[in-house]
Amino acid sequence: GVERVSDGDGVQHLVESATEAFHMLSAELYRKQALVSLAFESTDDELLGIDISGGREDGPGSLSGGGLRAARKVAKSWPRSGEESCVDEDRMSRPMTLGEARHKNST
Repeated sequence: GVERVSDGDGVQHLVESATEAFHMLSAELYRKQALVSLAFESTDDELLGIDISGGREDGPGSLSGGGLRAARKVAKSWPRSGEESCVDEDRMSRPMTLGEARHKNST
């Protein structure tokens, strides 16, 4: 037959899944803060390398050399679906699924 999970076990599983999601999102936030710092530190005194050089590639504020590499790295690494992400989408959806199931069962 179908094994019925006690209400306490269901709540415990929901709490554990939500805690796991919180930890993943915290790690992801930390990772993205580091990426933003990398982008800011790679620019030459201008927010994200706004070109104030009149089109010269090596002027102040341009994203030349290290700045351009940093911008490309940030753009490639940013998505939550990327390899470097700390978020497992399947595990992230668990708390929502469990919460919705509990809500349906309680009404």
